[in-house]
Amino acid sequence: MRNVFLCAMLFIAGTCFAQHQSNSHGEVILNVYDQNDKVIKSEALDYEEAKSFNFQSFFNHNSSSARMTIKGRFSSDVALDYYHFDSRSIEKSFKDITLCESHKQTLKPFIGVAALSVEDFNGVLIERVVEGAPAAQIGLSSGMTILNLGEFEIRSVCDLRIAVSSFEVGENVEIVYDDLGTQQREIITIGAILKNEISFKACEEQELNVPSVITSIDANLEPNVEFSVYPNPIKDFGTLKFKTSDNSSATIYLMDVYGNNLLKKIATPSQGSLELSIDLSAYTAGTYLIVIEQNNRLFNKQIIKVLN
Repeated sequence: MRNVFLCAMLFIAGTCFAQHQSNSHGEVILNVYDQNDKVIKSEALDYEEAKSFNFQSFFNHNSSSARMTIKGRFSSDVALDYYHFDSRSIEKSFKDITLCESHKQTLKPFIGVAALSVEDFNGVLIERVVEGAPAAQIGLSSGMTILNLGEFEIRSVCDLRIAVSSFEVGENVEIVYDDLGTQQREIITIGAILKNEISFKACEEQELNVPSVITSIDANLEPNVEFSVYPNPIKDFGTLKFKTSDNSSATIYLMDVYGNNLLKKIATPSQGSLELSIDLSAYTAGTYLIVIEQNNRLFNKQIIKVLN
């Protein structure tokens, strides 16, 4: 049996993460600094504490300090939330400031495996497959070795990450793997996880709805953007309406909760409006995600399919 090892260099551990997210967890690190930029108070919140952490309260309580920072990361098998804030980014006085969340969302290509590099650099050993994810859909399981993904030869975990990230969500790609000494070939459809980057800013006067608790995002809407799906819950057929001041083409994805891309469609709004029919008749009851990508902006909404 071949020896296996993780990415050896800690400074590239993030780069070598290779599509692996363990079960839901998260952490928020809070730091308060003095005038010499020395940390005078630091606190780490575990997942349960971080889920309900009130950032506004923390900010108000430490408003007389020279500097505050907050960094947090929540992850699950199919989602990533990153939180970051440095009070130096706010030019106004700390006194009586209300903070608003600022969001940036991206779709990250995903196949749903946790993998380990092998000693002879001949493929990567699958340690775990995310239930229901694209890899699971084609029958991959722990103990198999991924050798190639598309035109990429896989010699390390980092190779796998780079290969996956080079493909588009919804793209069909050949994967070559070893199963008990027999080389197999399958076509895998690249799925996606939603990556949310959340920072904070001083609220403008018109920003009235101020979230005070850190939570994951359901829909990232901006001023002058309307996005609705009805009916919701939906039985078989529904309607998507998207209204924006941007007339550039938009890509619409339909995804399940396991990160599988079920539909990809490109459409161009007419006078800022887009209306599409949604057909879920072929899918089982459950929760789905509709994602609209337009001009490097992402908007998403959950829909629920119910039985007739």
